[in-house]
Amino acid sequence: MSILQRARHAEATAVIPLLGPPTIWGLHLLVCYLLQSATTVVGITWMRIEIAIATAVALAGIAACAFVAHAQRAGDGEHGGPSDLPDFVRTLGLATCLLFALGVIFTLVPALVLDRF
Repeated sequence: MSILQRARHAEATAVIPLLGPPTIWGLHLLVCYLLQSATTVVGITWMRIEIAIATAVALAGIAACAFVAHAQRAGDGEHGGPSDLPDFVRTLGLATCLLFALGVIFTLVPALVLDRF
């Protein structure tokens, strides 16, 4: 693999931990609001189950992004060499994943705690 191909690959995978978690969190928030408005007729128990499932799916997506960020932070290149990304970008990717995972969890809390909406 040439140096130019390695640089393109590093740029493509650097975007995943930086833009993936905010996108997943935004979609999760939208899905939770839509589920809440659509299932108030059915019952609060089904709404809680649906929002918990949506949260599990969102956390799985953020965990996949965190795995990519951790691999970049550990310095895993294509063939075991150092990564071409700056250390700040690698650390920022992992911190972004952790921050938005907390955001997804805190979106779930009102659905589990509150009795009436």
